[in-house]
Amino acid sequence: MSSITPRLKKVLYRLLESKNEVTSKNLAISAGVSTRTIKKDIIELNTLLEEYGAEIEAHLGKGYQLIQKDEFLFSQLLLTMKNEENQADEIPRYRYERVNYIIKKLLAIDYYISQDFLIDELYVSRSTIAADLKEVKEILKEYHLSVISKPNYGSILEGTEIDKRLCISEYFFHNNVSTGYFAADHAMFVSASNQHEISFINEILINIINQHNLQISDYSLQNLVIHIVIALRRWRFYNYVHLEEKERLEIMKIREYPAGKAIKEQLERWQKMILPEDEACYFALHLQSKHVNRLEDLDNEILDKVELTLFEIYRCLHQKFNFLVSDKSQYEENVRLHIPVMIQRLRHGMVVRNLQTYRYFGKYPLATHITFHFIKIIENNFNISMNINEFSYLVLYTNLLLSNSMRKKSRILLATCQGRPEMITLLNELNESVIGIHSVDVCDYYKIGNKDLRQYDLLISTVPFAEKISIPAMYVPEDYSIESALVQDLLQNKQSDREFILDILKQQYFIANCKAIDRDEVFKKVSSCFENNFEVYQMLWSGERILCGETQNQAVIFHTEQTLDEDFIFVAILKKPIIWKKQWIKAVFWVNCYDNDFKKLTAMYRFVEYCLQNEAKFKDLLDCQNYTDYRKFVYQYVGKGESI
Repeated sequence: MSSITPRLKKVLYRLLESKNEVTSKNLAISAGVSTRTIKKDIIELNTLLEEYGAEIEAHLGKGYQLIQKDEFLFSQLLLTMKNEENQADEIPRYRYERVNYIIKKLLAIDYYISQDFLIDELYVSRSTIAADLKEVKEILKEYHLSVISKPNYGSILEGTEIDKRLCISEYFFHNNVSTGYFAADHAMFVSASNQHEISFINEILINIINQHNLQISDYSLQNLVIHIVIALRRWRFYNYVHLEEKERLEIMKIREYPAGKAIKEQLERWQKMILPEDEACYFALHLQSKHVNRLEDLDNEILDKVELTLFEIYRCLHQKFNFLVSDKSQYEENVRLHIPVMIQRLRHGMVVRNLQTYRYFGKYPLATHITFHFIKIIENNFNISMNINEFSYLVLYTNLLLSNSMRKKSRILLATCQGRPEMITLLNELNESVIGIHSVDVCDYYKIGNKDLRQYDLLISTVPFAEKISIPAMYVPEDYSIESALVQDLLQNKQSDREFILDILKQQYFIANCKAIDRDEVFKKVSSCFENNFEVYQMLWSGERILCGETQNQAVIFHTEQTLDEDFIFVAILKKPIIWKKQWIKAVFWVNCYDNDFKKLTAMYRFVEYCLQNEAKFKDLLDCQNYTDYRKFVYQYVGKGESI
């Protein structure tokens, strides 16, 4: 579609406002032209509207009326028109807004867009557009799409039809997963005709899936409905999937191919059209990527590689993080079923989504950090390249593995110089209020020196301590009840964790009002705080290219393969929000544990969780204008006051 002129927009909007016919005179008044010009404009509009499922009908003696034959297609035209509006309040102001706008523009059209057109549309300089396009190219690489620029023509999107459809799905339908996952609930499908279309597609899919005995979740079914809706629109502009002969023949051998062919045939009958055979393969790939397998369905060679991968993951945990796995049954069950299907998705460019996965991705930064180090094991063993969607699933599995292995029974030593009844009272309090205690040993206070305290997780005493105790300890006066929350904190060593954060607190690792417009500039600002700044810059970009930084609540957490030779938590508060892939952020975090010690990593990421998982605390962090403010914020976390 060529850009619609402001005058044609006025005519179209006037027709859109009215449920009845509008005379050529009224249209002429609205557009500020003659009735003769309006007649020419109607002809031009009808040529354009034909591609978007709409038409302007002329009713003799009454005027013109807008008829919407395909409300979804027409909504795409309205979306494009809205993006082209020149009113200042509708122009994207921030880079992340402009980048998303340009990506959607490139996905929506199939002709070159000149930089001059974008400059006029977005009211920015040529250098700004050049910088925006650089960011657009980086983002679209993740979808295996390229932005090709041609002198005197502009830029156009190039890539396979499958990759374009996946990117359209991501940017037009999955940008906000919090809105729900049923296709019928989507804001772009509100009209009656669209609802009927979705209902019909649902019915086709359910029947075919049942006939071919495939196990697919409700969420995956709705995701496939959206991809079929996208395919229907792409077909209208003759955009079909094209596969190489070798790939086509391989797909035709998979179990899901007959179901994919059945979907193609049903859609052909419904739409009264003939589709290429590759579209059946396309649907088969979707079904394969969403089908829930059983272990007995999987190839032995794949299963052997999965077992090798599990062994190497456990070895990595032990050697790199000094962490021993004690409970791995649930983890192994999930991984054995997930990895084989994941490999097929990654090899064919399919994407898996799960609403719960996206909702909780970013909630487990420690598991994310550790999973980051598993990526190369999986990529090397299966010759694939990981993406953020699959990685988010693996994070959930890692968190389950860590949680199960750390869920140990605790041992408490209770020391008192009081009588036996008082000791029994304290024992009852512990048993009633503290969950997970394996055993409680009791002894007289003066015999503590004879005990090997290393075998205990906590010492509780009714007598004040005369000297420093080598394990977590708490004093309980005679008239004081045991606080279960405090006991749990001590058992988990949380207070010790917090003290450790104070030990690594340094002014050079905090930046307030950091001025940056993109990821590269953020990396440069962070790197400038280190003597070996170029090495740090390369480390950060290397980690980003392996996997985009973890985003949560308007913040991003860096993950790197290598570590520097000191422990620190780097925090930068951005002066203005910037785009990080699809998310916009206001703060960045970087946890560096030089020896990857699991206990230290746990303490460091607990602080990150404290900052990010409470909206009020994150706002307090964003309000820090200097290092003094930040130090007060950290002392609040530790639970101590500080005189500045």
